[in-house]
Formats: sequence, C-alpha cells, structure tokens
Amino acid sequence: MPDRIELIYSNEGIFTFSVEDWSILRKEHRIIGEIIGNTAFIPALPVKILPEEALLLVEKEIVTIKEITNYNFDPTFSAQKIGELENHLLQSQTVEYKKCRKLQLESMIDKIVEKRRKMDDNRSPEDILNEELEKSSIVNKNNMIWPILMKPLDFVETNSTPINAEDISKLSTKLKCLVYRDLWEKGYYVTQGNKFGVWLIGNIALDTILNTYDTLVGWRHRYLQIYEYKNHKILHDFMMEV
Repeated sequence: MPDRIELIYSNEGIFTFSVEDWSILRKEHRIIGEIIGNTAFIPALPVKILPEEALLLVEKEIVTIKEITNYNFDPTFSAQKIGELENHLLQSQTVEYKKCRKLQLESMIDKIVEKRRKMDDNRSPEDILNEELEKSSIVNKNNMIWPILMKPLDFVETNSTPINAEDISKLSTKLKCLVYRDLWEKGYYVTQGNKFGVWLIGNIALDTILNTYDTLVGWRHRYLQIYEYKNHKILHDFMMEV
C-alpha cells in the first residue's frame, strides 16, 4: 500500500500545506478543497479540505490526519544560514529574470533601435540590447521574491496527536457526508460553492477548457439533474440543510 498523505488539523479545519499532495488529491482522487492562502498577487497554499472530503479520504485509507501539539526547532540554526539562503535565492533569481527580460527586449528591439537612431545613437542593435538589459533587469534584496515557506527554516519535527474519523464527523453532519460520498463514488467532482450556499457538482475532466457560457450552462443543468437523484427526499433535505 502506498504511503498515506498527511493532512493537518488546526482550529477545526483540515489542511494540506504540500503542493505535491494537493496535486495527487486533485488528479487521482477528485478532491478539490479550497485555496485559502494568498500572496500580494495570487492565491497560494494552504488548501483547506472539506470535512466531508477528509472523512471519505480517511475511510478510504488515502490520508492520515494529525493535530500538531508542539513545535520543535533547531537551536543551532543561525542568521548566517538565512543569509546564505538569501544570497542563493538572489543569485538564482538574477539569472532567471535576466533570461526572461532578454526575451522581452529581443521581441521589441527593432522599435528600440529605431527610437535610438532618432536620438543619433548609431551603436549596433546588440550593444543597445545589452545596455537596456543591464539597466532593466536589476534584482536586489529589496525586490527579490521569497518562496512561500510551508514551515519555518529552523523547523525540525513536531509532536502530534492523530485525528480519527469520529473526530472529523463532528465537523459535519451524517447526511452531508453520505451525500458527498455517494456523489464522489459516482465519479463527480464536488467543490465548495460558498457564493451560492451549496456544493458545485460536475463530471468534467480537470484538463477540459470551457468558456464562461459553457460553465454556467453546465452547472445549471447539473442543478436540474440533481433532483433526479435516487433518494429524492434525502437530497431535498440535504439541499435545505446546506
């Protein structure tokens, strides 16, 4: 049996802090979750797992869930190591950003050269390109990008308590868990629809590209179909509860 994915329980929520684990949950197990982290520009980890998703994953022996009770840190970790990491990141980013910036400038070099010619700059296009590259690809410690760290740099290990299925079931209701399991076992993708007050349900492959119209029509059709569910009364009660 493959190793189980490890999820973290915290403040009555269940999370994954691993990109690799989230990718496996999405692609192999149709578990979507909800991205709740953010940076200044884009959504980021962690991903919050629905209680209904978590309960199913535990019962299917796909994941284990633990609550961290104590953090341990490396007492020998020093500011020097942080500085070394910072310098390594700065050097790597300088190289990569320069490559990207060069491609951008090469795509517009004709216009740049034409403008320079009007200013009596008769240097070769290559010299002009190199000059523009040097002055527009400066990366320093004030504008460099730090990675999103999922744990402190001096983190060593944790003391934790396992969370079982009974604990997870308290975060939801039996009815919701049963409906979620049945939809999931039928091959549907079930994700949160917080803006609508209900789950969103679909059977579209993750690599399918849809326009906005197709998406809206698809969801509307699914809402109509949902009342054809084999246990009409149970699902009706479920919709009222959610």
